[in-house]
Order: sequence, then structure tokens, then C-alpha cells
Amino acid sequence: MNLNQKSLIDGILEGDRLIIGKAISLIENGEKEGFTLLKEIYPLKKDIFVLGITGPLGVGKSTFIDKIIEKMADDFDKIGVFLCDPSSSISGGAFLGDRLRLKTKNENIFIRSMATRNFPYGISPSLPFIIDLFSASPYRNIIVETAGIGQGDVSIKNFSHLTLVLFSPLLGDEIQFLKGGLMEISDILIVTKGDYDIAEPFYKTLKSSISIFYNDLIPVYMISSSNGFGIDDVYNEIMKRRLDLFSSNKYLEREKIRRLETFKYLLRELYTKKMIEKIEKEGDFKEIEDGKVNIYQKILDIISWTI
Repeated sequence: MNLNQKSLIDGILEGDRLIIGKAISLIENGEKEGFTLLKEIYPLKKDIFVLGITGPLGVGKSTFIDKIIEKMADDFDKIGVFLCDPSSSISGGAFLGDRLRLKTKNENIFIRSMATRNFPYGISPSLPFIIDLFSASPYRNIIVETAGIGQGDVSIKNFSHLTLVLFSPLLGDEIQFLKGGLMEISDILIVTKGDYDIAEPFYKTLKSSISIFYNDLIPVYMISSSNGFGIDDVYNEIMKRRLDLFSSNKYLEREKIRRLETFKYLLRELYTKKMIEKIEKEGDFKEIEDGKVNIYQKILDIISWTI
């Protein structure tokens, strides 16, 4: 599909799924045309709501999202869903299997699986820019699922307005979860697999611990995506938080953070890419591999270039 900038912009504004998919690919591939498009789109942005969902691998994030988007589809015309899948450190590929767990066929729900491309923060490196792209489209209620590969997933807090952290009683000691760094980004905590016998004591211990260490500031829910237990309660909490966000200055505060973090993130990504290209062009990588270069002297040289 060969489209000019105006056709791309018009298609995004109208919510054309094929054109939006094309625009996402341009951004994911780091094409100059993609960032030119973002520049033109930026003044056309409207208010969006980004729901970040994170938690360890195997906790049930995708199955939970499948239940939540069913309910969101009743309340909102258009929904965007981004599923970040971990890339192989060997092949660089990603299975993108989370998409298989979403059963919805609703044409008003735009779903995109995105590889992390070995990016260390549990999200696709292009996600912050694609969120900006979607803020000019009709798909302005967005769900993001992180890859769930560790504490790096905390970065989702910088790009979402509300962050849900999911825990499973099948994956370990509830006290260990308090040490994982995910607690600091949690707006709502969810214990999954609520149909298992061990879920109730796990939930009670976690809730008690939250009460002690966080003064009950973080609500804790228990759910079972397989039988629907607790899903309504969580969804109502999300909608209550969303309403509070838009009816106060909290939304503007979150947007300030998101805008600044997106800019800093873009700056880091482009700077790192350009610096690597420069070093590679000068042939230093080969000398580093062969042990002919003192890597710490090289770092000092790089620092001197930038100050």
C-alpha cells in the first residue's frame, strides 16, 4: 500500500484499520516517514485513556484482557489493544501468541501484537509513539499488556494512566511479590486463578501485607477469568478510576509525565542508535571483539564527544 502523508493522516483520523496498521509498521521499522507522520499527527491529538496491565509470565494477563475488552466494548465505540510479546535473545523473533488467547471478533476492537525486540522494559520500543498515533484516531481507549518478563515492566507506568498488576497464587510466595518493584507502580492489584483452593489464603495474606506496608492505598481484588468471578468488580473499579481521572486534574498530571517520558525515551533511543552507528562505521566493534581496544577508554572518548 503506497500512500502519501495526507492519505495516511486522513485514514488515521477516520479509524481505517488497514491504514493504521500501515502507520504502525512505519513507526516500528524506524522509518523517517513514520516520524514525519507523528509530527503531523501530534497537533491533532485528543484525550486518551491508557490502561497498562502487567505481571509475571503465566499469570493470566491475556485471558483477563479478553474478559475486560468484552465489557469495555459495551461502553466505548473503539478500543485499541497492544500485546507485547518477548523476543528471543537468540533468533530475535517473537511468537506473538498472546493474540491467540483473545477470542473477540468485534471489528471495533483494534488488536496488535508487538515484539519487544529485546528491549529491556517489557514493552515494544515503539509503543510510546504508537500511543501518540492512536490519540489522533477514534481508538482512544487503549489497553497495553506488557511482556511480563520481570521488574523491567515497571516502565509501563510512564506511559499509562492506570496500571494493573496481576499476581498468581501458583507462581510463588506472596511476600516475594512485595519485593519485586511492581508494587510501586500498582494502582490496582489483582490475584488471578481465584478458582484454585490456594487463591483465597494467598489473597488474604497479600491484602493484609498491602494494608500494613501501603496503608490500604492499593485496592486488591481476586478474580477467576475461567468462570468470571470478580471480573465485574475489577471493571467497575477501573471505570471509577477512569472517571476520577478525567473529572480532576489527575489526567493532566499523568499526561505531563507521559509526554515528558515519551520525549526522553525518544531522545535516548535515537541517541543510542546514532552512537552505535558511528562506532560501527569507524570499525571499533571489530577491534573491541578482538581485544585491541580498552573499552573503558572508548567510553571516556564517547563521553568527551557528548559534553
